[in-house]
Amino acid sequence: MKQIDKYIISNFLIKFLFTMAGLLVITILIDVIDHLNKFIDANIPQSEIINYYFYSLPWFLSIGIPISCLIATIFSLGILHKQNEITALKSSGLSIFRISLSLLALGFFISVGSFYFDNYLVTNALNTRNDIEKKYFLKNKSKYLKSTKNIYRQISNNKFLTIHRFSQKKNEATQISLQLKNGNKLINRLDAPVMNWNDSLNLWNIPLYTVRTWDSNEIITEIVSKDTLISFNFSPTDLTRELMKPEEMDYQNLSKFVKKLKTNGINEPRWEVNLHFKTAFASTSFLMILIGIPLSVRRQRSNLAIGIGISIFFIFLYYASLKFGQSLGIAGQLTPFWSVWIVNFIFLAIGMFMLYRTKT
Repeated sequence: MKQIDKYIISNFLIKFLFTMAGLLVITILIDVIDHLNKFIDANIPQSEIINYYFYSLPWFLSIGIPISCLIATIFSLGILHKQNEITALKSSGLSIFRISLSLLALGFFISVGSFYFDNYLVTNALNTRNDIEKKYFLKNKSKYLKSTKNIYRQISNNKFLTIHRFSQKKNEATQISLQLKNGNKLINRLDAPVMNWNDSLNLWNIPLYTVRTWDSNEIITEIVSKDTLISFNFSPTDLTRELMKPEEMDYQNLSKFVKKLKTNGINEPRWEVNLHFKTAFASTSFLMILIGIPLSVRRQRSNLAIGIGISIFFIFLYYASLKFGQSLGIAGQLTPFWSVWIVNFIFLAIGMFMLYRTKT
C-alpha cells in the first residue's frame, strides 16, 4: 500500500513541478511586457529590475500553486487511467477513494504550507518589491502617485485619526475625523473636510473644522472658520511609505489591526475580509486536488484533453467567484467570513459530490 502511495505521489510531484515551472515562465513574461513601459519611463537600473522580479517570485508561486495542483492531478491520474493502471488497481480491490487518499493528504499539507508561505515569505517579499516601486515609480513619475483611501492611525493612547482619502500628489487629506476617547467612551471629535500639509512649518493646516464635545448626554458644537495648524506624529512621506495594503500584512498583524478597528468602533470591512481571505485562499490547493480526482478518472481514456479543459474552466470559475465574494464583503453585502469562505464550501461540496458519483 505504501508503494502505491509513493508511486502516485511521485507521479503527481513530477507533473506539479513541470507545471509550476511553465506557469512561472509565462507569468514573468506577461508581467515584463506589462511593466516594460514603466521600467523605461522610470529609468530603473537592470539590477533593480532583477531584484523586482526576484521578490515577485514568491507571489507568482503563491498564485500558481493551486493551478499546478489541479493540472498535476489531471495529468498524473489521467495518464494512469489511460494506461489502464487505475483499472488494475481497482481490480486488485482498491477503490478510487483509497487511490486518491494519498493525493488528498498531500493537498492538505500543501494548503497548510501555502498559508505559512504566504504569511511570511510572500508578505515580506511583497513589501520589499513595493519599496522598489515607490523608489522609482512614485519618485520619478507623478502619474504613478495614487490616492489612498480609508486610512486609520493611532495618534496616541486615546487619540485616533481616520482619513477618507489621501492624495500623495497634492499632500491633501479629505474627510478627516480626530477622535479622543476614554476607554471605549467618545469624549471629543474633530471633523474637517480638508487637511493640507504645510512644508515650511512641517505642520498640517485645517482651513475649516467642527469640534463636538460629549459631556454626559450633552453635545457642545463649535465651528471654526479660520485656518488652524495642528501637529500629528506623521507627515505625507510617512503616509506614502508606511501605509500598507491588507495583502501586504501578515496574518498576526492584520488580525491585531482588525481588533483595534473594532475596539474603536470603526467599520471598515476591507481589512477583515482580507484577513479571512488569507486562510480561504490557502485551502485552494486541497480543493483543486479534490475536484481534479473525479475529473481525471471519470472520463474515457481518450478524453484526457477534455478533462484538462474542464479543469482550467474550474480554475477561472473558482478565482472569479472568490474575487466576486470578496468584493461583496468589502461592500458590506456579506459578512467578511462568508464573503470568501462560502465559495470554498460550495466547491468542497461540488468536489465531494463528484467524487461520490465516480465509479469506485
